[in-house]
Amino acid sequence: MRSYFYCTFSHTALLLQDLLHGLSTVSVHGSTETTIANISFDSREAGPGSLFVAVKGTQADGHQFIRKTVEQGAVAVVCETLPDALPAGVTFIRVANTAKALGNIASQFYGNPSAKLKLVASRLPPQPTMVIIRASPSRRE
Repeated sequence: MRSYFYCTFSHTALLLQDLLHGLSTVSVHGSTETTIANISFDSREAGPGSLFVAVKGTQADGHQFIRKTVEQGAVAVVCETLPDALPAGVTFIRVANTAKALGNIASQFYGNPSAKLKLVASRLPPQPTMVIIRASPSRRE
């Protein structure tokens, strides 16, 4: 039996240039002043205003679905290999490792949530226990 944990973070649309902050890119083709509404690494979930990250997985390579995501309305694509033809109006960001880039981009998109958590680990028998404690209350800006 498998169990899944889903977590939802609130966010607002951001400019692509803000999501790329601190990301090591090989090349950028197109405007980074594009507004990004959501991030997807699953081509079935890409839609209008989305940033698609083409991750190479064990079952499928996301690069095979770049054309499909652009047809579905993706406005930006992060990839390791550029497609032969770059559609007009879509920004392509080439990186060395899309899986690593996805983590960095998602952290920026969702306001760096890991910085707001503290982790306490305990090695009490019989199994290691981990507890996540909410960070001290932050000031509202």
